[in-house]
Amino acid sequence: MEIATVRNAIIDQLKNDADIIALCGADAVDYGLGRQFPESLPALRIIQLGRDEEEEAESGDGDPFIWVNYRFHLGYIFEIQSDEDEKTVEDMESSADRVIRKALAKDYTLQNYAIDIALGRTFFRAIPEKNKYFVIIELSVRVLEQASIR
Repeated sequence: MEIATVRNAIIDQLKNDADIIALCGADAVDYGLGRQFPESLPALRIIQLGRDEEEEAESGDGDPFIWVNYRFHLGYIFEIQSDEDEKTVEDMESSADRVIRKALAKDYTLQNYAIDIALGRTFFRAIPEKNKYFVIIELSVRVLEQASIR
């Protein structure tokens, strides 16, 4: 399995969640951030960070298995209107954090691609002069892979 397989399973799960669709729309869920902000906001992006060290898993005879943790950041990007203030930003940050965590918690197996999902810290960032705000959630996905197939 590769990181793209896990990433695509995350995207599929989020795109099909009613709360995510209400938050930003299914078309706003994608991967990569690049050098430009998405044209249409709000948007939810999955950013690949990498793969942790492998651990050998106990297995019977035959092809050995390994545990692998893939790490991601989920970035929710939004903007506010000129008549809105910091209280609006904080309310939107809190709501997005809750909705995204809830959507991922609905199926910790990502349609049987994963053994477990660990949701980490949430960071709030802003570029006020560009009127852009970010909710960034750490995510680790644990999978069991055959050693010969990786």
